[in-house]
Amino acid sequence: MQNIFLLLLLFSTSIFSESTLNIRKIVTQDYIYKPYEEEGYFQGWNYLFFNNEYHIFITSLISNMGPGDKNHGIALSIKSEKTGNFFVTKEFSVKSLEASRINYNIKNYNNTFELKDNNYEIKVFADDVKLNLIFKNGKQGFTLSGDRHYVKEGRFVRADVPFYQADVEGYMDFKGEIIPLKGKGGMEHLLTNWEVYKYSSRWEIMRVFSKDGYALITGGFHGKEKLPGDFFKTFVILDKKNSIILSGRIKKDEQIKIEKETFSGYLLPTKEKMFLNEDSSCYYTSENIDSLSKINVLSSISAILRFFVNLFFANPYILAFSTKVTVTCPTIFSSPLDFDGVHSQYLINPK
Repeated sequence: MQNIFLLLLLFSTSIFSESTLNIRKIVTQDYIYKPYEEEGYFQGWNYLFFNNEYHIFITSLISNMGPGDKNHGIALSIKSEKTGNFFVTKEFSVKSLEASRINYNIKNYNNTFELKDNNYEIKVFADDVKLNLIFKNGKQGFTLSGDRHYVKEGRFVRADVPFYQADVEGYMDFKGEIIPLKGKGGMEHLLTNWEVYKYSSRWEIMRVFSKDGYALITGGFHGKEKLPGDFFKTFVILDKKNSIILSGRIKKDEQIKIEKETFSGYLLPTKEKMFLNEDSSCYYTSENIDSLSKINVLSSISAILRFFVNLFFANPYILAFSTKVTVTCPTIFSSPLDFDGVHSQYLINPK
């Protein structure tokens, strides 16, 4: 899910690709409802909200992989001292889906996600939790995967960031207590017509920001086999005016520190170095600091197992960490620049 949400592309021992990497500013037509006939069709829109007290992830999902006539649903994850770790999913019949193919307007049963007057408003009803958030003044995002990226002939995946930073206001009714919410947030979109468990082990997205207004967004995925070049990750660096100053495919990675993540049991890098150009003069180092959210997808048994078994297949976990990044790139920054933000990981198959 989440973000599940967010990301991209490739893998088999030979890679088929008709597409070229074209990271560009996004338009609404890039992330509206676009159903496909293939068995692996999946489309998700993931929202992130955070402030000093709360980290909330909300996802709207549509696929043709659900049981019976259930083909869409929502997922809600909340972490705070007040709520603890709260996670719930809901799946619904195709008869209750309303989705526009012209504008961004999705209704999953009684849950709504829509763009109105340049603001994104979401309303979620999940058991005894209600959530209403409005995302305003969002910074226009980009096509992180460069439009479609083909993983084999006729099968593709695309990942978009419709907006990566916005002012957010609203409220949450958490088990009868009304909690006003004000903070920051963003949204990501994933569309694929091939089941990701068939070729990937881990997906991720990182969004970090500098104190003076620069942004670095990276996303990608890791193949099921541990082979050289088994990952595809892209990046974009944005300046204070929200213009792309550098983007492309990450050339190689260096895993500086790897640890067994105790909650999931996966071996994961906690500190990495990513090279952004061929001569390795431009790179960033990232380090995960604190856990923001840990979800064992199978713990929600019936809903998750039925709705996501064909998507995740093996041992699905969703993890989010606060992260610190230092970018060293003399061609755009006179000295190394520090960023901080959120690093989300979607674990599918252990290697």
